[in-house]
This record gives sequence, C-alpha cells and structure tokens, in this order.
Amino acid sequence: IGYKGTAYLDGSYRKDWSSALPSNSNGYGYYSIGGSLIFSELVDLGPLSFGKVRAGVAQVGSDVDALATSPLYPIAQKPFNTTVVMYTPGTLVDPNLKPAINTSFETGIDLKFLEDRIGLNLTYFTETRKDEIVTIGIPKASGYSNYTTNIGEGKRSGFEIALSADVVRMRNGFSWNTLFNIAKYENEVVELAPGIDAIPGPGGSDDWSFATVYQRVKGQWGELRGRGIAKDDNGNYILEANGLYKTQTDIYFGSVLPKFSGGFVNTFSFKGISLQVAMDFQKDGKFFSLS
Repeated sequence: IGYKGTAYLDGSYRKDWSSALPSNSNGYGYYSIGGSLIFSELVDLGPLSFGKVRAGVAQVGSDVDALATSPLYPIAQKPFNTTVVMYTPGTLVDPNLKPAINTSFETGIDLKFLEDRIGLNLTYFTETRKDEIVTIGIPKASGYSNYTTNIGEGKRSGFEIALSADVVRMRNGFSWNTLFNIAKYENEVVELAPGIDAIPGPGGSDDWSFATVYQRVKGQWGELRGRGIAKDDNGNYILEANGLYKTQTDIYFGSVLPKFSGGFVNTFSFKGISLQVAMDFQKDGKFFSLS
C-alpha cells in the first residue's frame, strides 16, 4: 500500500506444509510486515536530495531434509556371502518435532545528498531463532546413538553502515563510484536442551580432532574448543618440571566469527566498459590450522 509516493506499507502471510515433518506438526505459518516513509518528499532539506526511514519485522520457518524423520535401514556395500546385510537406524527422531522459527526486526535510514552523488545507509537489526532442529548424541544403551529434536534459542544483532559517492562524473562518459561499508555483529546461544550446555556445531573438526566447532550456552555462535595450554588462576601459562607447558582439554578459544567486517569497492566506467577494484577486511575470527 502506498500513499502519495511518500509512505508505504506492505505485509504478507504464508502457510507451509512439509511432508518431511511428522504429520501432527507439519504445518507452520509465518509473516512479514514493513513500512517506509520518504520524508524528503515532505520538506525541503537543502543538500539532502533523498531521505527515507524504514522498519520491518518478519518470520520464516524451516524444516528438515527429506526422509530425515523416516527410519532408514542402510544396506552394506558388500553382502555377507550371498545375504544382503542391513543395519538398524542409529538416529531416533522426536515424534513431536516441529519447525524452527526465525524472527527478525530491521530498521534503518537511507540518505542521499547533492543530487544523489553521495549516499549514506544506516541499518540496525535483531534476530531470534527458536526450536532449532539438531541431532544430539545420546547413550547407546537406548538402542540409538543420536536423537533429532528441537532445542534452544539463539540471538543475533548488529548494525551496518554503507557510504557511497560518485567521485567523478564526466561528460565524455567516464565515471568513478566508490562504496565503503562496515558491519558489526553480536550473537549469543541463549539456551540448548535441558541438561546440555554445549553441542558440536556446523564446521565439525579437523582430521585429528584437535579443535572442534561448538555451540555453548551463554557463549558465542561457532566457538572453537580443543586442547590448549593450561593457565593458573592469574592467567599465566603453567610450565611443568620437564620444561614443557601443561596442556588441558576442552578449552574454548573464541568464535570463528569476526568482531566486524567490511569492504571498499571502487568502480571505474567508460563507454560501457567497467573496471572494479575491491578490498574486504575483517577483525578477529578464530581459525585452527595444522600447517
């Protein structure tokens, strides 16, 4: 819905049914609603040629891969004599499994100055994800080694700043446009399943399992956990009598995600030919290397 080319409101609602989920909970709905106001159409702000404020909230649901909730009996690659060998499923599926729901909110302002030659975009967002569908390890005495269920809640928030400018515009068709953006994100694993404070996360581990990606309660998303040098109560490394550092297992080294990231892009154009020079950067973000 629009009003006099100045105010806009849009919304949607969607209902999905997934055959990959249990039949008693395979339908889920989600929505989106957003609005914007082009305030530069209402008042003359001198060098400001365009100004818009915007905000929106949206939900999206997700299910699992096909056959993930159906028990499969894998067949061995080679038969035993002439008998086909099959294995019992190793993963138990929660009969009350339901879709994961992601809810996000975003607001921002878009500004352009000097007949749109300079642009500034500011954006802030928050995101909450609940009932993530994950597979966790369980005691094998249950007859299974894994359990697929809904667990936990995670939160993410951040802001992004983008500044653009037409540095050069010439009558012969040559132009030079530059764009700089920087973004900072914060995230937290709010909770997991009852009695569980950490689970393996996407990314897995290296070939020798020296370091593994984990999600832990009250920690950041994607933290590296593994063997490291032990420290005393004052934070000093502990040196043993043999001259070697004392090691300790299950040390958290930090998240694989950077504290902030950004980029700087310059585009040069002349008579239909363009040359783009780009540079990306980020601060922090842990990684593990065996080299």
